[in-house]
Amino acid sequence: MNYQIIKLLQAYNAYSESLLRELTRRIVFRKFDPGEVVLREGDVCRYIYFIVKGGLRAYMLRGIKEYTTWCMLENDLATAADSFFLQIPAREYIEASEYTEVICLSYEDYSLLCDAFPVFQKMVLKLLGQYYAKFYQRAVDLVALTKEERYRHLIEKEPELARRLQLTHIKSYLNMSQASLSRIRDRDKDRG
Repeated sequence: MNYQIIKLLQAYNAYSESLLRELTRRIVFRKFDPGEVVLREGDVCRYIYFIVKGGLRAYMLRGIKEYTTWCMLENDLATAADSFFLQIPAREYIEASEYTEVICLSYEDYSLLCDAFPVFQKMVLKLLGQYYAKFYQRAVDLVALTKEERYRHLIEKEPELARRLQLTHIKSYLNMSQASLSRIRDRDKDRG
């Protein structure tokens, strides 16, 4: 487990023995089975997760329809951002999309580490910038791209996600019906 933490800290030039020691004291390692709910809508998100193995998916329920808002795999950070950073009730669910192992850091410990280690805060800001850019691009793509373009983008830019997500989650992630996804996949097979 320390290996992943050291690798992450080194990738952002944030490694120090004292930070590693404090971080190691404060993190919790958790495992989730496929479909296990990590966070429920209405609960306050108390943790930010670093995915060691597997994947997490966030979704909103409106009536009986699910809207997948994001999917993250190994080496990604995941949280209900507004709930975690503002400590307000979550507007989404988070669940394990497959067997998943995560490193959890509580809001309180995250805040303490940011105050005590400016290099940690700088690393987090870089990670949040990447997180924001990814979600901004996704929001733009949902508006600007056709259904077929969104599917091709997923296949080309996020092939691992496309391979590992259930089809029902792919259709929700791409904001399309099962029929549209099936037509697009069939056309792709015919071209290949």
